[in-house]
Amino acid sequence: PEDAELTFKWAADPGLRTYSFSQKPILWEEHSSWFQAKLRNADCQYYIARQEGKAVGSIRFDKVQDSAVISYLLDPAFHGKGLGTWLLNTGIEQLLIDRPFSFREITGQVINSNIPSLKSFEKLNFEKTETEGVVTFKRTI
Repeated sequence: PEDAELTFKWAADPGLRTYSFSQKPILWEEHSSWFQAKLRNADCQYYIARQEGKAVGSIRFDKVQDSAVISYLLDPAFHGKGLGTWLLNTGIEQLLIDRPFSFREITGQVINSNIPSLKSFEKLNFEKTETEGVVTFKRTI
């Protein structure tokens, strides 16, 4: 719960909104309600990534049928440092520790103009398909 303001700051960043599937501005009240609901949801694993004690981003896995659906972001101050791949890989490793045998696959969707995120999924050898400007990545567990 103490990370609600931090995650709001990240999610509301105009630069990050351009790569979001919903690009409308986020209001604090909406984010606060959404964040609390995610924390209470048994079908959601939500992690804050820290490096050397500093929060650098977040990664979330929402259970949808047999899939763990990824949503992640990096603090804009840490863009361009190669942390996207680290965040994805570390988040997946932690998910498999915390929820072993809970999912058949891990999936993520990326807008095709989000080159850094596309590269991160590709480095981790996810299968990919593209439809109407959205790239879907999938890995069977």
